[in-house]
Amino acid sequence: MKRQTKTQASSGKAASLGSSFGFTSGFATSSSLSFATEPPDLTLISDTNIVVAFKNLAKKDGTTKAKALEELHAYTKAKEETKSDIEDGILQAWSKVYPRLSIDSDRRVRQLSHTFQGRLSIACGKRTATYLPKVAASWLAGLYDTDKATVRATQESLKLVFSTPQKLHNLRKIYQGHIVEHCRDAILNETAQTLSDERSVSPDDAEAKYVRVVSSSVMLVSGLIADMDVTEIAKHQPVYDELYHREDFWKLAYHEDSSVRRSMYRFLRVCLEKTPDSLSQNLNTISACFLVKGLGADQTGSSVDFVESLTALTASYPTVWTQHFHSKKPASARLHAFLSRGSRGAGSHFWYLLQHFIDELPIIPRDLEGAVDLLRALQNGITSKDEPRTGVEAGWMTYIQTSEQLLSRLPADSQSEFLTELVLPFVTQYIRPDAARSQWTLPNSLNSVDLLDKIVRLLGKTLETEWPKISSSLIDDMKASMPEQSKGFENSQDALASQGERFASIQEKALANASDQANFIRQSSHAIEEAIDILKSRNGRPYGVASMIESVLRQASDLLFRDVHLREIISNFLSNDVPGIIIALSPSATQLIRFLATCKSIPASQVALQNSLYGLMKNASSTEEKSKEPLLSAIQQLLDRSGAFGHNLADDAELQSFLVEQYNTSLNDVQSSDKSTLLPRLLKSRADVVSRDTIDEVLAHLTESLTIHDQAQQAVQSLEQLHASNKPRIEQYIASAGGSTLVSNLLLLSESTDEELADEASSLSASLMTTAGPSSQPVVLSIISKGLNEVSPNSVSVQNLSELAERLLTDSQNDMSSIAKRIVPTASLPNATLAPYLAIPSLYDTAITSPLAGALYLVSFSLPKTLETEWDAYGLSKPLRLAMFLRELFARTSVFDCIHRDEQTNLLIFLELVVLLAEEDITTAGSRKLFAFDTEDEVLHFISEARYLVRTWLQTSKEWWVQAEHKESSSFVGSAIQILFDSSTGDSPSGYCHALAYTSLVRELVELHGPPKLLGGRTLEANLDGLRKGHSKYTRNPNECELCLRSIDTIQRVAFLEAMQTSLAASEKALLNMVNTAIAVLTDLDPVQESTEGVSQLVTLNATLQNDSALLEKVAKQRVVFLVKHILPWTKDDSILGAIRAEALRALLVLLPRMKDTYGPYWAEVIETLHQLWASKPPLPILNTSLRLFAALRTLSEDSEANDDLVDAWKDMKRESGESLVSVLKGRSLDDVRDTQPQRIVDELLARQIAKTPLQNYEDLDELFPLILAQSESVQRTAFSILDVQIPARQEQISFDAALDKKDARLPDELLSLILEVPSAADLQEEDFKRQMPQSLRGYLLSWLLVFDHFKNSSYKVRSDYTENLKEGGYLNALLDLASYLLQHSSGKPIDASKFDIKNYDPDLESEPIRDTQWLLIHLFYLSLTHLPLLTKSWWIELRSRQKITSIGAWSEKYICPLIIESVLDSVSKWDSAQDSSEERLTIKVKPRTREVTASYLIDDLTLAIAVRLPDAYPLQQARVEGISRVVVDDRKWQSWLRNCQGVIAFSNGSIPDGLNAFHKNVLGALKGQTECAICYSIIGEDKQLPSKKCGTCKNLFHSSCLFKWFKSSNQSTCPLCRNPFNYG
Repeated sequence: MKRQTKTQASSGKAASLGSSFGFTSGFATSSSLSFATEPPDLTLISDTNIVVAFKNLAKKDGTTKAKALEELHAYTKAKEETKSDIEDGILQAWSKVYPRLSIDSDRRVRQLSHTFQGRLSIACGKRTATYLPKVAASWLAGLYDTDKATVRATQESLKLVFSTPQKLHNLRKIYQGHIVEHCRDAILNETAQTLSDERSVSPDDAEAKYVRVVSSSVMLVSGLIADMDVTEIAKHQPVYDELYHREDFWKLAYHEDSSVRRSMYRFLRVCLEKTPDSLSQNLNTISACFLVKGLGADQTGSSVDFVESLTALTASYPTVWTQHFHSKKPASARLHAFLSRGSRGAGSHFWYLLQHFIDELPIIPRDLEGAVDLLRALQNGITSKDEPRTGVEAGWMTYIQTSEQLLSRLPADSQSEFLTELVLPFVTQYIRPDAARSQWTLPNSLNSVDLLDKIVRLLGKTLETEWPKISSSLIDDMKASMPEQSKGFENSQDALASQGERFASIQEKALANASDQANFIRQSSHAIEEAIDILKSRNGRPYGVASMIESVLRQASDLLFRDVHLREIISNFLSNDVPGIIIALSPSATQLIRFLATCKSIPASQVALQNSLYGLMKNASSTEEKSKEPLLSAIQQLLDRSGAFGHNLADDAELQSFLVEQYNTSLNDVQSSDKSTLLPRLLKSRADVVSRDTIDEVLAHLTESLTIHDQAQQAVQSLEQLHASNKPRIEQYIASAGGSTLVSNLLLLSESTDEELADEASSLSASLMTTAGPSSQPVVLSIISKGLNEVSPNSVSVQNLSELAERLLTDSQNDMSSIAKRIVPTASLPNATLAPYLAIPSLYDTAITSPLAGALYLVSFSLPKTLETEWDAYGLSKPLRLAMFLRELFARTSVFDCIHRDEQTNLLIFLELVVLLAEEDITTAGSRKLFAFDTEDEVLHFISEARYLVRTWLQTSKEWWVQAEHKESSSFVGSAIQILFDSSTGDSPSGYCHALAYTSLVRELVELHGPPKLLGGRTLEANLDGLRKGHSKYTRNPNECELCLRSIDTIQRVAFLEAMQTSLAASEKALLNMVNTAIAVLTDLDPVQESTEGVSQLVTLNATLQNDSALLEKVAKQRVVFLVKHILPWTKDDSILGAIRAEALRALLVLLPRMKDTYGPYWAEVIETLHQLWASKPPLPILNTSLRLFAALRTLSEDSEANDDLVDAWKDMKRESGESLVSVLKGRSLDDVRDTQPQRIVDELLARQIAKTPLQNYEDLDELFPLILAQSESVQRTAFSILDVQIPARQEQISFDAALDKKDARLPDELLSLILEVPSAADLQEEDFKRQMPQSLRGYLLSWLLVFDHFKNSSYKVRSDYTENLKEGGYLNALLDLASYLLQHSSGKPIDASKFDIKNYDPDLESEPIRDTQWLLIHLFYLSLTHLPLLTKSWWIELRSRQKITSIGAWSEKYICPLIIESVLDSVSKWDSAQDSSEERLTIKVKPRTREVTASYLIDDLTLAIAVRLPDAYPLQQARVEGISRVVVDDRKWQSWLRNCQGVIAFSNGSIPDGLNAFHKNVLGALKGQTECAICYSIIGEDKQLPSKKCGTCKNLFHSSCLFKWFKSSNQSTCPLCRNPFNYG
């Protein structure tokens, strides 16, 4: 069938289609808005890019047009910047295309077109005026676009050109004619078909464009009329008349689109306001379009504008409803139909406007039937299901107002019927709702009260007439209410109570407006009497009836109580019935309690209240706690309303006793709820009911309950309730004697481990202190004083004490000095607190770390009486608490400046001493018991902060330190230093501590401000000389020390030397004299007889030389040699005091380097002495010094200037030295759990020396295994480093012995015992990793590293034995379980292993313990998969958690498996390189990228090949063996070979070489004994098989295919060689 050619659409044809409103059928030329508009002339534009842009504007695609407009905008902007002129051709072309672009379907195109119009006008200036007649209308029409962004763009572009409203007005004025003509054409001549091309635009889009054009055009004309003067409008009246006289134009008033309708309604209002006469000739048309058609049209989206326009039209031309109205239906019928459809979603604004509209209507009915119809229509509109709920209230207000208007026009005989039928139903429905009359239901809002007021006033006499019926209906409902036993009892009574409340409300309004109140009072009295009878007869069950009585009496009690009969009935009811009903907790008890308060003017009500209260209290006292709530609630209600009677219940002893008893009972019952405590509720509602004594008694009980664990939580909550209920009452108690105890207990609870309880207690204590205000000052001072003077587990924490003090000081800025005296303790408290701790001598081990070193040996070591240490809940002793408090207080406030200088001095000394004792306690793991071990972190923080505070004070003393006079009395720092120096004499522990403090402070001062010119009023040299001369004497008395320095002042001397060590350079002479004196004394000293003097001299010598060893260079070498020879024997003599031996070794550290070039046997003697010392297990200080001396000898022996005797002695004893050091290591006790700093220093020193000393073929490795579990990390690490080197080195010999003896190798039992006990992962907390990896965990993991060390350098047989050994004991699973837990596989979010070196581990590299643990575990997991893949895979498969299986598999595949695969492939390459280069070997190719190994074997010219492919998760997933090229054997045997190879790999711990060897053996076995085929002279035939057909005579083999060809070609079945018949069977 031949295809028909589609005729192109033209604008003429499009116009001929017409519009749905019957507009013009065609036009001669197309308008500027038509899609068929003639394109612009672009020949006048020189820029080709601009030409292309204009051509793109004619395209159909909106994006293309938008891009073209952006290019034009950029072009214009560039011209503006260069101040170049824009061609007229562009202006001309733009004026042609702009009208079409301004109405484009794409809103972005419309926006850009308006924006460019403004920019182009600015760029071209006055030249634009020529083209404004063509574009002004389209430009201004953009102001009424339906898109807000387009409107905004139009406003901005117009403002660029016409910057003031007047200029914009002039634009409209000048081009008014062109604008109106443009709009006329757009409205009357354009259609959806002329504006859009139906070939490319959908009907919906075309209609939307048409609607937008029409509405904006109508709005533009409306804007012109509103903006222009009447005279200006008259100039172009003919054009306007073309619109006014066209019926098609007015038909737009009921167009389907709401925007078009709204534009027409605005046009009508503007015309009525500006040019009303212009409409007078068209009233018939307007009436037909707006009333006949408009009232019946769907006004959704335009109803408000429509009503507003109708109001204006009716006000100007009422005749449009009468003489100009022409329709089959009357105007009232169309109006009723319009009203019955409601606001069409417009809401309340519609109804407000509608009222004004109804006021203007000329067709308001004056008969009953017309009025009823009008109101029915209104009611239908208001109750319509489509009516927004927000507009219903305004609708009913319009209804009532319309009712008033209609009522005033009705005859008198019709008014009552009108009100009864159309207004009274509101009241009856309000009082007694009925679903069948829901159309009369008023909305539930505050404005409904005004509606009811209007309705009641409007009803007037009608309501008074109908009231008896309403009252009777209420009585009937009360009598008919359901009994308590029925299912709907509560619903029935609730409805009745609400009905009574509404009845009372209407009655109140009616009484306020009624001229005769008697009828209402009579009916209400009757209703109350009936209600009382019902309550009596039903034992107070119907609480809705009781509620009705209370509601009616409450609203009109003054009027109702005038009825004597009713008053008597109520009085009898109160006396005889009400107390019993309330006490019995009848359902109506609550309502009757309110009824009591309502009847307060009746005497019987007071008696009824008292009887009810005592009866309820009696019942509550005998009722279980869990059942008390209803009784307590009733009591509270009674007490809440007791104020109406004027009773003073605070003096009622029985009531107060009941309140205390009830509160304490509820507090002790942990299951009681907050609701069961009556007291807090009364404090909130009726505080005057509760007496002061009752509050105090309750709070005292709560204070005590705070200290009872099981009651603390409830006590805090109860205090919160009481505080929230009545803060003034609680404030009074806080200021009393019990307030401090209460706050202290709360502060103690704020530190509870129960976070919720702690937060509540902290918040409550802060709130209580805030509430108490200034009156809380004595309480705070009492708490602080008690907290500092008494220490127990119940003491308030230091933090809370300091916060209290800080808050008190902050609140007392004007009186800080007096407060400071009461807060800061005097010297007596710190001194008395610290004295017992200063009397404890320091452990000799601390000589290793002490700045006074050996001076410690001079302290008398007589332990005081047992010190009974008291700690608080945080493990802090009294002096430490006091020091922490002072540090916090001085750091946060300026209170330190407010105290006396003597007090400042004492507190500085106290803080310094506490810091030193705390540091020593940390060093020695709690030797002084200043704090508990688990508080160490907090104490370290205190030490750091206290050091900072003291340093701050020292910084402020620079002026005193550097001044020439240097008077100690001028500074509290100077006074403190002098006191410390004076107190450092003697041999008491206290003097030693003061010497340490002196040394610490003076060192800090020297560091901050440099050396002082004077100290104690003398120069440093004078001070030093005084220490030497003033404390020495020369004598020849054998009973006294010869030429000695008295030991009693040696500690002070050493303290001075250590403190001023960097400042004594100018005092070299005095120091040298001191050295020479000490050497002279020591050279002749008997260490046994003069032990004390020996220690003193050695300590003095060491203190002088350790800080300035250059002094020894000025001492004669021979004197040094004599001294060394004299003291060297002391070091190994056990009968000599240990202090002398330690100090003698320390002296040798300095003396031996001075004589390093001196030959002699004493070098070997020194080394031998060290060996003997180590063998004797010396004390820690001696061991430390001996190790340091050994390190010094090592350094001297490596010196190029060292003498040969030293070098030879060192070499000769190197092996012995190593063994001796290891013996020291083995001598470390594993049971010693103390981790002291001196011990750590010695262990670290020992570890370094062992590491530097070679140990070749050390035999006793088994004795080192237990050290892996040592508490000392250094010992543990040293033992591991030795074993880590020795174990792999022995594996070759073990492998050789196992092969030779044909015995199974086993892992050492000592090592297996270490991995037998696995640390519990659940017991490991994050806090355990703060400083180091837990030793038990580290020992266990290091033991596993040693296990894997056995696999290095060992043979396959030995490795298999080790694997079987581990399998039998089931050791590996525990390690892998621990690793999976700590590496967070259980959570599914494992550790990122890429941050670690997985293949290697160094225990000394990672400083962060948690990362060190993770690194070690990852490395162990890697080793497990490397050396024990089968066991690891078995563990993984047997995991029960699917999440762990998935997590470990993915994690291993990502991080571990690639490394193992790389290692395996590398091992295959090495194995291949190590094979013999024989012809029968396999050809191996390793392909790392594809993770596969290919093995091939060449037979003749054919290759037999297989591939071993490793999966991503190898070895968790099995290696696959696949055939590549099969020859020689059939498929069945080939598959058997492949399975055999894969099995060997799987069961030989993933060894690919073993699998390939098995495959190689199969190949060689198959080829063994095979000969060439005698026909083809090849081993492999065409069918890739071996020769398999044997001649029975000559026994030669042939391929079956070769024989077949031979038989066929020779036509014989004989053997090719022997020619005998061949049996081919």
